[in-house]
Amino acid sequence: MQPEIYFRYLSRKNPDARSLELYSAAIAHHQLEFSKKENRLHKLSQRFPFLIPFIDAGLALTQPLSPYRKNIYIILCILETQPQYFPLLSSSMNEKSKQTFLSFFFHGIRAAFTGVFGVILVKLA
Repeated sequence: MQPEIYFRYLSRKNPDARSLELYSAAIAHHQLEFSKKENRLHKLSQRFPFLIPFIDAGLALTQPLSPYRKNIYIILCILETQPQYFPLLSSSMNEKSKQTFLSFFFHGIRAAFTGVFGVILVKLA
């Protein structure tokens, strides 16, 4: 498994050595086994990383506890323990606190589109 693409999906940065060590230890501990479909989705993610948000959203709606998503959860947990990622993951550090209704509406429409496209993508895999 190549976790770098999932680290970039969540943080927009490449993982450091410590994060990769923590990831290896967590994967060894949890022993996640992908199904054939999840292996296809993982390979698709490797070839086309821009599809990861759609795959993640589709699985969130159809199979929320899938090993593919657990892999992403593990990486998110690792990022949350690393101080250099705090500003990225903390809403209190976000300067965009004065969002408008239109902004919320746009984000909701985008999330709905991502979910619908993701479900279609997951079902076709």
